[in-house]
Amino acid sequence: MLREKKNLIINGVKLLITVLVFYFIFKKIPVNELINSLTFINIKLLILAVLFGFLFTFFKILKWHLFLKDLSIKNSFLESAESYFIGMSVGLITPGRVGEIARIGSIDKKRRIEGLSLVIWDKIFDLLAVLILALGGFYFFLGISLTGILGILIIFSLFIVFNPKILKKFLNIFPFKKFPNLIQGLINLKRKTLLLNFILSFLSYFLVLIEVYFLANSFEKFPFTSTFIGYPLVMLVNLLPITIGGLGVREGTSIFVLGKLGLSQTASFNSAFLLFLINTALPAVIGLVGLNKNLKNTKILIFLITILGAILRIYKISERSIWLDEAITAQVSQSGIIGIILNRAQTGIHPPFYFILIYFWTRIFGCSETSLRSFSLIFGVLSIPLLYKLVNKICDRATAIISSLLFSLSPFLIYFSQEARMYPLFTFLALLSLNYVYDLVSRKFSKKNLIKILIINSLLLYTHFFSSLLILAENIFIFITQKKNFKNIKSWLIT
Repeated sequence: MLREKKNLIINGVKLLITVLVFYFIFKKIPVNELINSLTFINIKLLILAVLFGFLFTFFKILKWHLFLKDLSIKNSFLESAESYFIGMSVGLITPGRVGEIARIGSIDKKRRIEGLSLVIWDKIFDLLAVLILALGGFYFFLGISLTGILGILIIFSLFIVFNPKILKKFLNIFPFKKFPNLIQGLINLKRKTLLLNFILSFLSYFLVLIEVYFLANSFEKFPFTSTFIGYPLVMLVNLLPITIGGLGVREGTSIFVLGKLGLSQTASFNSAFLLFLINTALPAVIGLVGLNKNLKNTKILIFLITILGAILRIYKISERSIWLDEAITAQVSQSGIIGIILNRAQTGIHPPFYFILIYFWTRIFGCSETSLRSFSLIFGVLSIPLLYKLVNKICDRATAIISSLLFSLSPFLIYFSQEARMYPLFTFLALLSLNYVYDLVSRKFSKKNLIKILIINSLLLYTHFFSSLLILAENIFIFITQKKNFKNIKSWLIT
């Protein structure tokens, strides 16, 4: 219990630091600039970066599989991959990423201490590979003296790593004296396996540099030599367990280091953040499947479909100029709440709710094309899982997946998610209303659901007058399904 509280406090502090770091970053770089930069990303170079990211993950899994194989731990490559992903998933949320030891969960209990030694060995190789790649950056930023000291430390560490006789002497030192299997697993590894894994570690992180190079160039031109000099230092700082998943620290260091080498702040931030999504967040999400087998049948697909829908809606969101209706949105939303209500009462067919929300939205995020349209984008993305939820209730999971995928890919819906108008908000509220109406008739005709429907449908009427057609359809549906239940009909009519 005490340990759980301690971990909770540590994670709470890390979360607070993460939020604070992002707060200071966003004070320096407006969120609008970051989003706008993403909308003009070079898709071809982004795809190349993703491919190199997948190759990086493959090499990391291969390393882990070779370690297990050398200790005669019987795991297929797919089982090794699953245990790696689980480690990534747990490691993302634990202090110092110690949760990566969750990889050993699939190993026989008697050999888990040896398995733990393999995780330690794997991390040591990663650190040594990054330190070697960082030598150029150390020389560029800190001079030859510190670079020479670092080089000597690396050589000394490699000498120990590849010399089992020296490792055996550690058996008499705490904690290895108490847990001899912890170091025994390292000693038992063949030198050939150690060398191969070290080479794979080095290649893995060299691939990361190529990945960063493509990510940076998907925003603006940036030479590979600068990437090679700067980004290993970012990777080193990222090893510090200050924030959750290194979020904020990695991006802030990238802005500082790559900025010194000529990359803009927005490109530096977005490159580092996209790298996190590809190399860390995505494997962690896959690891959730291994942690909870039921996720294979429920949430993981809709999560990926929603992410796909979000990417398609963000892409080139500000490419088109604002047209007449969007200009009306911008103009009306700037007239204050009373002004909006009076304007909508006198002219037009659109009620004031959307414009009032935009009034507050623009006070926070400004009046640029990206800011105005991003409000619609949010509700366009949120509607994807909401549709899945509704169709899954009415039909089945397969139909819900197909429906949400079509919804996610629809050019019509993507277009309106990139427009400063009320239609995505209307769609979201309509789907929410239908969800609660279905719950009302299929589960329990409760006052709680009736109140929710009352609030949502009222907001719908204040968003677009055509919502009256939806409410009419819901009334017909209720009267047909509840025609033999006068009490429910009465409750509905009062509502």
